[in-house]
Amino acid sequence: MKAGKAAIALLFVAGCGNGGDGNKGTANLAVAPPADNRLEDVAPLPAAPQPDLEGARVLIGRIYGAYAAGRTPELGRDVYTPELQTAILRQSDADNGLGYDPFCRCQDFENFRFTIQSVERNAGGAVARVSFFNMGEHHVVTLRMDYRGDRWLVGDIREGEQSLLAGGQAR
Repeated sequence: MKAGKAAIALLFVAGCGNGGDGNKGTANLAVAPPADNRLEDVAPLPAAPQPDLEGARVLIGRIYGAYAAGRTPELGRDVYTPELQTAILRQSDADNGLGYDPFCRCQDFENFRFTIQSVERNAGGAVARVSFFNMGEHHVVTLRMDYRGDRWLVGDIREGEQSLLAGGQAR
């Protein structure tokens, strides 16, 4: 209670007179710390909200579900981070682009089946492992998912040690 009275007294004194600066009626709004230096009454800042991993799963399902339905996913550039988009353009040639679809690691697909093995939170987003079969071949890719602004984006596609972001090199 003493700390509260001290703070009120300090505000009253600060608001009286001109404080020597010639600005009559302007108070210096200083607040005295609690006399006993206890901070129990100060609420901790809330933790930053974590993006919902379900959104990452939905994006992955949208990508791989299209192959399973027999069509190429219509993704546009808004599915990749700008860094991954730049890496894809750097590896592309004028005639064929990248030369393969980075999500299915293929040029063609048939009898496509996939499973999202895991989606785990990491700094800045998530890491997802996707297992799929295409034309009798089995692949497991790791997608680095970044949460930027208010949406999920693919930041890298890896198979084994090969990273699309690193230009196909081990990373």
